[in-house]
Amino acid sequence: MLVCLIATPFVRAEVRRGKVAPAEPSGPISRLLPRSLLLRGIALGLLAAVTLAPLTIWGLQALGIRGMGLWQFVSFKAAFGAALAALITPVVALRALMDPARRRLHV
Repeated sequence: MLVCLIATPFVRAEVRRGKVAPAEPSGPISRLLPRSLLLRGIALGLLAAVTLAPLTIWGLQALGIRGMGLWQFVSFKAAFGAALAALITPVVALRALMDPARRRLHV
């Protein structure tokens, strides 16, 4: 969820400045992910939790890992976070490129 809430405004700003071209809404990413930033973040967070958490638990059990020390857990958490960000960030960025253009009001 945090990746969505942080990355989307940055991508939108780059599109608004003309540094990045917007993408045409098409495919499952535009159809399945909500237009609302908050709902999109919640949807991606739930999807990741429902799909990746069981796979991760299964993988740890398959490897015989029953517990971790502090630094082992910190290392695992860092690697897991990096892998999750590598999977989610491209989806978030692509969906942000498909967002309709918003114009700022100049007062």
